[in-house]
Amino acid sequence: MIPPLTGFICQKNNPLTYNTSGLVSGAGHGCVERGPNDTLWAFYTIPTPYTHHYERRIGMDLVAVDKNGELYCPHGVTDTPQYQPGKVQNSIENNCPKWLNLTGGSRPEVSSAKEGRDALYAVDESKITWWQPEDLDENPVLTCNLKAEYTIYSTRIFWKEIGLDYKNGAIPAPIKYIVEGYHNGEWICLVDATDNEEEKNIDYREITKPCVCDKARIRIIEKPKGLQIGIIDFCVFGVRS
Repeated sequence: MIPPLTGFICQKNNPLTYNTSGLVSGAGHGCVERGPNDTLWAFYTIPTPYTHHYERRIGMDLVAVDKNGELYCPHGVTDTPQYQPGKVQNSIENNCPKWLNLTGGSRPEVSSAKEGRDALYAVDESKITWWQPEDLDENPVLTCNLKAEYTIYSTRIFWKEIGLDYKNGAIPAPIKYIVEGYHNGEWICLVDATDNEEEKNIDYREITKPCVCDKARIRIIEKPKGLQIGIIDFCVFGVRS
């Protein structure tokens, strides 16, 4: 094989975005592009090979140049919120708001679960497992006990659409839902997506008014016609109050 460039030498820190575990993993296949304020960003593929071997999602992380002139990811391959390009001045030091995954590894309670699709699969940080309510469950609910009080700043839902059939009209469509937090004996609305008109396989939302909660739950209000809906990953992000 003829090398693409004469004298090309791979850097020691290579590939940049290689990661073998967690929700965001992959072989590091991707590219690096320039962003605002002369920053660098890696875009890479994340395998989600359950339905099809080559099914993928796209990851994005900050890149910088170290003292040896080699590229690296200052915050690693991330699966928690990061600031968008140009949002902060010193992104190498400050691009991570330090919000924690508060639901990962918890033991949720659910209104129902289809056999083999238990509640824990919604929080096990795996891309190929999911919680799925029973087909006749008209008001699916998944509740996570956070075990302590946290200020919640954002939510992320990775949906699983069961029964996709493009030829017969069973296609991805907006899912209507509500995310709530529990505090002092009261459920508080964190995200109201009952009028959702945008289809998102991974739905990330910041909370307009962050609040203190010790439980979090999601209620699925309406699913697309012809599909059953599961949750690959349900996450709320925040910090200890």
